[in-house]
Amino acid sequence: MQTLEDLSTSTYGVVDTWNWTFGDDGSTSTVQHPSHFFKTIGTFSIKLKVTTDKGCSHDTTQTLTILPSPIANYTATTVCVGDATNFKDLSQATNPLDPIKSRIWSFGDASPPSSSLAPTHTYNNPGTYSTFLIVTTVKGCVGKALADVIVHKLPKANFSAT
Repeated sequence: MQTLEDLSTSTYGVVDTWNWTFGDDGSTSTVQHPSHFFKTIGTFSIKLKVTTDKGCSHDTTQTLTILPSPIANYTATTVCVGDATNFKDLSQATNPLDPIKSRIWSFGDASPPSSSLAPTHTYNNPGTYSTFLIVTTVKGCVGKALADVIVHKLPKANFSAT
């Protein structure tokens, strides 16, 4: 989702009409600060025509390049309670000129997030934890991945002697 900010000014009257053309699929907007979802990557010509309450109008066109999002992916080990789960980032940048610069891991429990490349995390209780990874590139493109981590109960040792 791309948000566009109107920076138009007028010394004669007040800008009260906005006509945006996004240049990708024929979509338009009359909102002052529109948001638009570009369905494909590429460079698009965005046109803004403003009109004042005095009937004066002006238009301008700028290009906007939509880059591909990185492909977020990771693995996590299945463990028993008290053992460290190892997370491994397998994410890939889809544009060699826009590498991944940061990552945020959420472990699905009340613990704080991590920004490590390959964090470890120890769970205190058995169960299935919904984890996620968000990766961000240098140019701000974002990729997300989700995975369940299973933490098993400890085995129960027992024996009898006769």
